[in-house]
Amino acid sequence: MQKKKAIWWFFPALLEPSDGPWGRLSDFGHDPVLTWKAIIDWAARLNVDRLITGIEPYSSDRVYNQWGFHYVCYFPDDPSARCFDDGAIRRNIATVREICAYGREKNVRMMFHHYNLMAPERWVQAHPGLQAKYDAIHDPVWGHNFRNDRMGNLVSNVCWSDPDYKAFLQRCWQEVFTNIPEMSGAMITAGEFNHCGCEQCTGGAASHIFQTQDSEEAAAAKKLRDEKRGNMCVDLIQTFTGAMNKLGKEPIVRTWVMSGWVKRLPQGIDYVTKYSLFDACRGGPDPVIHDWLAAGHKMWESVAIEAENCGPVLWHDEDWCKVTGEINNALDIQGCIIHINTQWGHTGHIGSFTSSRNITRLLETLSPAANPGSSLQEFCNFFGNEAGSQIHQAVKLIATFPLHMTSIVHLAREGFSYGMPPWFDGNWRWPGVLGSPRYQPEPWANPDGLTTIYELIQAVTANPESYLELIDAPAVSAISRCDEIAGWCREACTILNACPAPHSAYASSELRALIAGAHIAEHAACEHAAVLRARVAWEVVKISAVNASLAGTARAVAVKWYERAVEALNRQIPWGLELARIYPDVINHVSESHETFNRLPMATRLRIRRDELQRIKTVEGPDWLEKMMVNFWEHLPHTIGSNGQQ
Repeated sequence: MQKKKAIWWFFPALLEPSDGPWGRLSDFGHDPVLTWKAIIDWAARLNVDRLITGIEPYSSDRVYNQWGFHYVCYFPDDPSARCFDDGAIRRNIATVREICAYGREKNVRMMFHHYNLMAPERWVQAHPGLQAKYDAIHDPVWGHNFRNDRMGNLVSNVCWSDPDYKAFLQRCWQEVFTNIPEMSGAMITAGEFNHCGCEQCTGGAASHIFQTQDSEEAAAAKKLRDEKRGNMCVDLIQTFTGAMNKLGKEPIVRTWVMSGWVKRLPQGIDYVTKYSLFDACRGGPDPVIHDWLAAGHKMWESVAIEAENCGPVLWHDEDWCKVTGEINNALDIQGCIIHINTQWGHTGHIGSFTSSRNITRLLETLSPAANPGSSLQEFCNFFGNEAGSQIHQAVKLIATFPLHMTSIVHLAREGFSYGMPPWFDGNWRWPGVLGSPRYQPEPWANPDGLTTIYELIQAVTANPESYLELIDAPAVSAISRCDEIAGWCREACTILNACPAPHSAYASSELRALIAGAHIAEHAACEHAAVLRARVAWEVVKISAVNASLAGTARAVAVKWYERAVEALNRQIPWGLELARIYPDVINHVSESHETFNRLPMATRLRIRRDELQRIKTVEGPDWLEKMMVNFWEHLPHTIGSNGQQ
């Protein structure tokens, strides 16, 4: 079977100019058609046969979840859904058609992705039944009356079980492909961003991810909600694929939240794994793919690259790209979709020379393979022979930060995310509690067999007097690996600072960005090493109430290390600002912005860390969970998302 190869990304999107391959925005005169023609040419050379992105201008409008119908649809049967005038829609359609037609010429299918279940707010308001369900949602994560775009046109959490919405979305699919016949198909992430609380969707029990299951009643309610959600997803998948087949378009279904339903989902459909981790990590492709293949499904694998774990850090590791590609090639699958996520200011976009080498090397290796290039030679060509070889060595050292962090601070089903700091202590809640069972990587994501923070907490609970040894002389553990990463990144900083000046202005800017990113990675590793040490000492404080001397000493140790964590985070901020001067999208990692949502910029995380530090200094038991609970919403800006309300 001839395998297929695709890219899915949030940016570039079809209706806005991007920095192109690689950092050549000025070459294209801010014309998205010229940009996409260059991207399509590059993809064709690498034997990529599908490009999947959003229709909407992601970077400027910041439609968080790729739902761009309102940019290219007139909505003749749904006038309340109109967001733009005829001229704007006509121009948008012409732009997308020209891009997709060029893709056809080059045998690169252009597809769009959308999450669900969303709609223009005025359309929801025109349907009182849907509006009542929407108004009843009070979700502490996605918010109440949350708009998921900067312009404030869209809302999510729309009820799929309502026949009005189901019919509306089918009309949207129909009109997109009628207006843009050159578009080859669509990929959807079925079932995400649907938090309707109605009887049909949940059994009437409120649902959000902060909820605990600490009672039989709560567990039963969750079981019912999961069953209802499973039914909803099956119906959504069948409706979507039926519509695509009728239109003669290609459907792909991304399997978010569906691993537990693998045996009940419809057969004969192209599914793509929701990579358990939004990470590029040393564990390689997620073995969840085997469960889907065993159930008889047609599967694509997805590999996340430059995603949520790297934060504002440029890196490159040619060996990782080749190994990851070869593992995928050995799988009995339809093909591979590379997920490139520049969301929240990640620097893994195609405008960065360094990060683009990861994308290119992985695409060269994946089947069908393309002629391989040499990263070392390309670095020497770009930076100059002397600087290029040194920078090539340094970027691989920087790569230890994203590639190793997942085995250290691993939230089940998400991995390590630079923008979602693990809470120091408290009740089980998203994103979890540092030291809870949720922070245990599966063996495949921990190839060195590191002792996890959860296991360290269990060890100190069994023998409180051992805590200083675990802190001061860690070995083959999450703590020791943080120390090693900091050392590797420190070495990269030394190499980069001593590099001779590159021979072009663009290469000089990239070197500045690499130096800033290396410092961020170093300080981030130091931050986590200090937090983990403080967490081990804090466990002794909690369990040693009868031993005042031991508890007092352990508290002093916890305070010392947490102060170091706060300082390490503080040191990342000026380097983030430096990096943002070169790659402005990184500013979302540093500043307060309307894109804060639930990934927290450094400034917000710093306030949370300081709040936690004060509690470490002062809180007394026995009600540790309640007193250590940090309500992070208080630390966020007044608006979450465009025009959102808390």
